[in-house]
Amino acid sequence: MNIKYSINRVGKILSPSDLLWFYNQVRNKGPWDFKQKGQGYADFGNFHYGAIGYAIGVPEQVLLRAAGWAQSRAGTTLNSFGHWAKDAPYGDDPKDQMHIRNGIDFAKRK
Repeated sequence: MNIKYSINRVGKILSPSDLLWFYNQVRNKGPWDFKQKGQGYADFGNFHYGAIGYAIGVPEQVLLRAAGWAQSRAGTTLNSFGHWAKDAPYGDDPKDQMHIRNGIDFAKRK
């Protein structure tokens, strides 16, 4: 998958139906849930989530907290990861948050 191509193709979208579309793409077992192809794709999936999400206008804090919310909802969070509504890493694995931030930073440079 070419991230730059995806960013240019998607553009800015922020209507409620567009946000629902993005959620359905990245949700567990959604088309952009790349870890379903194998654990080796998890880091790329987090990077892609951050890059595309930020590029379409989802605020950085929403992306980071939503990832923690999803991990909490999946039941795979640890107490040391905190809570999605509190401080970083917002209930998400710190490694996942790092890759999401890298994707966001990539989109900011675009």
